[in-house]
Amino acid sequence: MEVKIENIVSSITLDQPLNIEELSEKLVMDLNEFMKMMNITREELAKVWEKEYKSPDELPEQLQVIKNPGTFPGVICKIPNPKTAMLIFRTGKIICSGARSKNDVDLATEKLIELLKLGEVFIKEKPIIEVQNIVASAQIDFKVNLEMAALDCEGTEYEPEQFPGLILRLEDPKTVMLIFRSGKMIITGAKTTGDAKLAAEGTYKAIKESGAIIKETKEEIRKEKEEKEAAKKAKEAAKKAKEEAKKKTGE
Repeated sequence: MEVKIENIVSSITLDQPLNIEELSEKLVMDLNEFMKMMNITREELAKVWEKEYKSPDELPEQLQVIKNPGTFPGVICKIPNPKTAMLIFRTGKIICSGARSKNDVDLATEKLIELLKLGEVFIKEKPIIEVQNIVASAQIDFKVNLEMAALDCEGTEYEPEQFPGLILRLEDPKTVMLIFRSGKMIITGAKTTGDAKLAAEGTYKAIKESGAIIKETKEEIRKEKEEKEAAKKAKEAAKKAKEEAKKKTGE
């Protein structure tokens, strides 16, 4: 069973206060200089930031690297490669999210420190990096009878009126599992990738031993496959129609 890391949330401590208002004003960079520092092309950058810029041509020549959204007491710096978001607070505490590996966190931290230097902020001590939460996903090779699993497995919560999945709290490793009828699992709360894998394997074993397996007939499997294929085709057709409409609008 493959366990896919979806997000690693880490805290970074710089051990010195930051003037975040001044940083957001000072850190305006030439686009080419920023792309060179991040080792990324214009096309790749536009793709990473597609919510803000629809095409490479829309990227501004002068880029505000650190932004103040005004919705919380901090500023945001988006590192495009590796794709991560840094929430920076005036205490010198930083929250990094979006990383897929510990190496991503380390690399994003190095790039942030380089950016801070351009804003005339020089970090005196080596940053302390701690992984706070790993979110991962896995797929079981059978469908799960959530009602039966809730009765037979310890540490479960199942209220389908409020949430469609079964919540399973594990003590070792200390994690929270979200289990769905389709067999999909979401692992949260792990501190290492090894713990995420152990949690997934332990949950798989517990469900199998409880007998909470939905056995489908060949006809049901065939019908579900056809429905998935039809939904996929409909999604692709809608996407194509949207792109064509966008082209016509551009003309």
